[in-house]
Amino acid sequence: MKVWFSKNLFKLASRLPLKANFVLGSLLGELAWRLDAKSRHYALTNLELCFPDMPAESRLNVARESLRHMGISMFEAPRLWKMSTAELDDLVTNADWFAPVEAAYNEGNGVILAGPHLGSWEFMGVITGRHMKMTSLFRPPRMNDLAGMIHEG
Repeated sequence: MKVWFSKNLFKLASRLPLKANFVLGSLLGELAWRLDAKSRHYALTNLELCFPDMPAESRLNVARESLRHMGISMFEAPRLWKMSTAELDDLVTNADWFAPVEAAYNEGNGVILAGPHLGSWEFMGVITGRHMKMTSLFRPPRMNDLAGMIHEG
């Protein structure tokens, strides 16, 4: 049942406008913050370990935003995977970031791009992969039946 629901939610998200996915993902992240004690605990523990001098209130705010952005990413990714080249190009608002990456690649240097799972990190991979040979690393999902859909995306 969980796999069926997840697959159909991905299919729905792939057809919705990005703005709708943003809103739904934000709501999912907020629900995770309020209802998923395990995710909330992991986020807060990791922040406390990495930033012990950060005020507790700031850690709470960052953890909450982190879960919200994870929800957004979950809803945005299926849509990005299905977008046309023209639609993707329309989303690029600051192409300047890519020039040094492309220059290094064209010189024959290896390039490693690392991005946090905040915002639409999937977008970086989709755009970059259109301009150069690329390998993306990801941990397979806990629901094995979703691995094919994610890999294809």
